[in-house]
Amino acid sequence: LSRDGASLFVLNTESDSISVIDVKTLALARSFVVPSDTSDLVFSADGSRVFLSLPRQDAIAVIDLQGREVERFESDP
Repeated sequence: LSRDGASLFVLNTESDSISVIDVKTLALARSFVVPSDTSDLVFSADGSRVFLSLPRQDAIAVIDLQGREVERFESDP
């Protein structure tokens, strides 16, 4: 659930995507394609970004909710 309570973020592991559902209308507001091994998501403190864990890649991905982009970050060896 987004920090403002307006959107529900659903991680779809079978289709490698996140569906964003408008809580008031229950309609699909938007979706994001995410890396195939995404296992968890958490919001930044200000609610502007969503962090995704990619355990098999030892990395994270970040969704910028304003820019609507998914960025991937590798961990340092």
